[in-house]
Amino acid sequence: MTVSHIAVAAAGALAGYLLGKRHERRATRESFLPAPLVMGGLGAVIAYVLAVVMLVPGGAPEWDDSVVKAASLTEVEQLINETDKPVLVDFYADWCPPCRRMAPHVNAIAREGNAMVVTVDVDEQGVTASEYDVQVLPTILVFHEGELRARQVGYQGLDELRRLIEQAAEEHEEAA
Repeated sequence: MTVSHIAVAAAGALAGYLLGKRHERRATRESFLPAPLVMGGLGAVIAYVLAVVMLVPGGAPEWDDSVVKAASLTEVEQLINETDKPVLVDFYADWCPPCRRMAPHVNAIAREGNAMVVTVDVDEQGVTASEYDVQVLPTILVFHEGELRARQVGYQGLDELRRLIEQAAEEHEEAA
């Protein structure tokens, strides 16, 4: 939680409290609406959730040089089939907050060198996303020697991405 999150939550709490006080003056005894403190708490929660979503850095994710940005379905298929390391394919969009939050983790995986990392912008490569049945963003696919070994949908932390790669490598060793 950052200072920005706290500030937005405090503003939400104050707004909720003031709305509750305003309503309290107008309400009758039979009123079922919550008291100012409850309204303030509700305002804080709503404002905090909005802050988490809205305070994600904007714009396109910044990719390291070690990340391959795929330009076509053919390129993705070649990368998946022509390496002996696991291949992590990240389907993302510039407008997707969880995708932007996950980008530093994807960059870290690429820098570690245990897997090739390929990114696919679904807005530019809709055919590729459709071919791999990507319906939710972000979607992570992990391949090893051309075979799909793992599929995860939604935000994944760095440890989860590492686990997916390790799992793909272990499954490959067991199959060999």
